Amino acid sequence: MELIRQIRQVNQKACTDLFNYYYEPIFHYCYLSVRNRHDAEDLTMIIFEKVFSKLEKYRPTFTFNTWLSKVAKNTILDFIAWRNRKPQFVDVSNFSHLHSQAINPERQMISEETVLQMRCVINAMSVGRKSVVNLRDEGLLCREVAEKLGVSINTVVGQLRYAKKLLNKKLEL
Repeated sequence: MELIRQIRQVNQKACTDLFNYYYEPIFHYCYLSVRNRHDAEDLTMIIFEKVFSKLEKYRPTFTFNTWLSKVAKNTILDFIAWRNRKPQFVDVSNFSHLHSQAINPERQMISEETVLQMRCVINAMSVGRKSVVNLRDEGLLCREVAEKLGVSINTVVGQLRYAKKLLNKKLEL
């Protein structure tokens, strides 16, 4: 608690002491979670950046170690989700490669029809839903899409869920 009080008073030595004390355990926790040394090092630094920037939010209801572990766990889970994220929507302009890779005329015709159907479905969507789909397709996270459009994250998730349902229904995937 004394170190935290000193850090809040912008004591650089206290920051260094806290970092040195917790670096190894946090790094090992990250490494065991992601199994990649470079990612673990990056995650460790991100965790400490979050800790130092959000330290004013820490309340001694729980031990500092518990709070630090929670920050680490949430950061690692966010990273793993980001790393494993597969795009739900693909920009229909990227389907042009299907034409050249088609082995036979039947496959080429099916690919062309699929592209046309997707374009029709996406173009028929409301402006808001279309913009959510396009921003998500650009690789933005739902949180980033929400911030960019000035809506809640629940609105973005709902719009994406509805758009996916429409695409699945219209394309019978």
